[in-house]
Parts: sequence; C-alpha cells; structure tokens
Amino acid sequence: EIGVFHPGGRDQKTSRQIGDVHVFGHIINIPQSPTDTRCLLAGENPLLLGRGEMVQYGKRKGINMRPFFLSAKTISDAWFQLIYNIFENSYEQKIQKGSFEKEQYRLQYPGIAVYIEHPGLDMIPVMPPGSTIPAPTTKEYIEDYFANYLMDPELAENETYKYASRIHYPMPKGGTQFERVVQMLKETPLTNQAIAEIGSPEDHDICIGNDGKLDPPCLRLLDFKAIPAGDGLALTVTCYFRSWDLWAGFPTNLGGIELLKQYVAGETGLKNGPMFAYSAGAHIYGYQEDIARLRTLKPKKQASEE
Repeated sequence: EIGVFHPGGRDQKTSRQIGDVHVFGHIINIPQSPTDTRCLLAGENPLLLGRGEMVQYGKRKGINMRPFFLSAKTISDAWFQLIYNIFENSYEQKIQKGSFEKEQYRLQYPGIAVYIEHPGLDMIPVMPPGSTIPAPTTKEYIEDYFANYLMDPELAENETYKYASRIHYPMPKGGTQFERVVQMLKETPLTNQAIAEIGSPEDHDICIGNDGKLDPPCLRLLDFKAIPAGDGLALTVTCYFRSWDLWAGFPTNLGGIELLKQYVAGETGLKNGPMFAYSAGAHIYGYQEDIARLRTLKPKKQASEE
C-alpha cells in the first residue's frame, strides 16, 4: 500500500487523528504525543516532523534546530525514514569545504540520533518493484567494506589513513587499539572505556585527500558497551560521524560497523545487541535530491504551491 492512511482514533487532548501511514511497506507512525516524531496527515493538515516542529507541507517556519530522533527496526528501515523526513527537517548548506567543495549543496539535518533494534537484519535498502532506482549498496559491498576498510589496516600507496588504520592503531605498550577494546570487554565487560578512536587532533593537518584538499575521517569513534539483557550481556555499539552521506554512505557504513560488532561479540562471548548512531552533519547532496524524492514520492513543490 502506498500512502494509505490507517486511522486509529483521535487523541482526546488534541483532537488530532492518529494512526499509520504506509509508504512502500514502511510504516510511519502518527503517535499520540504531539511532541513525538515522523507523522504525516493527509489533505491540508499540518506535517509534524523533527521533534515538535509544525510546518505546512512545503512551507517552512525558519530552520528547526532540534535533532531528529529516530527509533528503527533495521538499517534499511532507518535509512528510509531518514531520507523520507529530510526534506522537511533539513537546511540547505552551500559546501565551502569538503567533498564537492563549491560545486554542490547539502540538505542537512541539524542533528540526528538513531536507535536501531536489529541492525544485523535487512541491511540493504529495498527499492520498489519495477523501479529503476539502484540500491545504494549491496551485501557484497558491505562485506568488502568490513574486510578491507574496517579490518585491514594496511594503507595503499596514496592513502594517509583509512578507518581500519585508526581502529587497529598500534599502541605504545604493544598490540593494537582494537585488541585492547576486545580484551577489555572480555575481562571487564561492564566498562565505559571500550572505545576505538578514529579521529585525531592531527587530522586538521595531515589528512589530505587525492585532490590535495583536507579530508579528515567522517567516522570519529566507535563506543562498545555491554548492557544487561535477560540472563546475559548484549553488546552495543555507538558511532559518531562528523559528516555523513545518508543516501550512499549510511547503509554501507552501518552494515560494516554491524559486522564489526558481531565480530567483537563473537570474540568476547557477548550477545549481539542494538546500535546507536549520531551525527551533526547527516545529509544528502544536491545531485541526490531528485532520486531521493523519487524514492520517497516527495516531488519538489512548484513556486506557486509554496
């Protein structure tokens, strides 16, 4: 069902219709609380997005500075909801530094906080049947990303870093940062110190890309936590990205990080748990806007409609 509203009654305090909207199999809930997120009402009703921001569809009342909070079942679910909601919850950033510098713009969330309950399931975003829209990643690409970009620290001739070279950074007292994290979780699983640092203050000087421009790591840290779950402990991972391409990067990055978490869980004897992801620079690029709108059935509004 595409764009079908299933009412669930009215909130007695606000007289607002509540229920679900189904968009290509993704259920976007219209919650009872008017301060909750992600709800779409048909017709001339307002769109409630972000956290408590009320706008008319296609008409923004300034920029929403509040982070976008999202609870998702899978990586694919989180990807769709972030793409679906970005048009009403983002600001346009002309790129002054970074990828596509002075060539493109970003539609960027002020901030996102994402919880994914089952990141090991359904990692690949699904395109509608018969659609010509290519999926942004594949299972094979995620597995290759995990093996070569998160687990193999060897640098190519022109590389100044890759995530694996930071995750598996050699320590002054022997071993690698990643080995220390795994050993810590084995010996003292209830710790707040099992962090793999990817970012470094020196990045502002040393991380120069092939184009000669500054290109520090987008992923800054991985924080592993063992949390009581039933009769055991579940391993979670929290990641922070300083800048994040939601359309193409999000599913591959999180798919690879989930495989890394599964590896750590296997090494430490912990259950595999959920994932948390944060960013103050989550975006789509201008060249991705049309395909993102096509995937979410959100065409651009004409000037006469705004």
